[in-house]
Amino acid sequence: FFDQQDGSMIARQPSTGASPEEVEALLRLGEDSVVVRNNEDFIRQDLEKRNLKTDSEESRILIRQLALAQSTIWFERTYNLIFGSQLRLLKHLNETKRPVDNGYVKNYFLVQQQRFPEEFSSWTADNYINFMLNTRLVEQVGEGFIITPEGSEFLVELARRGFSEAKGL
Repeated sequence: FFDQQDGSMIARQPSTGASPEEVEALLRLGEDSVVVRNNEDFIRQDLEKRNLKTDSEESRILIRQLALAQSTIWFERTYNLIFGSQLRLLKHLNETKRPVDNGYVKNYFLVQQQRFPEEFSSWTADNYINFMLNTRLVEQVGEGFIITPEGSEFLVELARRGFSEAKGL
């Protein structure tokens, strides 16, 4: 690399890169997040399917940064789309720490449908819970539903960011 200085060319050493401490600090971001780890796994698998290397320091950092960005987008998108009543159901699942049966969820939805008849006139309980399944907040276990690690992390992140749980519907 060269810089022009006083009409003569002088050599400039290329950057030596980040220190080991800086690299470790970058890799610690999101290290405790289930959502980030899952996104990293998906990214890594996709890159490996394309025969791209993922084991270099730079690749590890870039994969982590992309996973963090995707996780942030997932959180904000999920928060923007979830109904307040779905948040309350998610909190209930988090507090019980055990599956609630399908009947409970259907009855819960029917109460919401009675509270908001116009908004939920064309909805079913399956439509209602499918959002939570598709966003990985809950999973079906036998004839019931349980909160996922992603769902628990979503609630923690909600509180950490100070986002309101008082949402419509």
